[in-house]
Amino acid sequence: MSDLMIRVENLTKDYGPVRAVDKVTFNVRKGEVLGFLGPNGAGKSTTMKMLTCYIAPTAGVATVAGHDVYDKSLEVRKRLGYLPEDTPLYRDMTVHEYLEFAAEMRQMDPSKRGRRIKEIGGRCGLSAVAASWSASCRRATGSASAWPRRCSTTRTS
Repeated sequence: MSDLMIRVENLTKDYGPVRAVDKVTFNVRKGEVLGFLGPNGAGKSTTMKMLTCYIAPTAGVATVAGHDVYDKSLEVRKRLGYLPEDTPLYRDMTVHEYLEFAAEMRQMDPSKRGRRIKEIGGRCGLSAVAASWSASCRRATGSASAWPRRCSTTRTS
């Protein structure tokens, strides 16, 4: 099994005559951490939107855990967590209800949801019952809901 988790080759995105991403190529191996740095308009958000299956690339190839972002978007979404700057939450739900909803959308095994929500909520600093949707609670809940479904529940050193 390959340790290549993200593969991007010549990824390109055009919006009409404007090229937002121009032939980006990189790889991310298991255990590596990647950050995008650059000025506004450099294509960082557009690249992330393509990797997370929110928009389709104009050209090039991108795979996550061996699954093509265009042809196998559901498999990619099951394995990749993404937290945009403006966390999309349903504030009429409680924190627990929202995390249950996120787990269901990711098709997490119902018998594992409770334990996983408690574990990830603890890692993200969420109490069992949040009193309000404060800014810090929104960030923590967004972080917790972005954890991939297949993420290991054990830590390795």
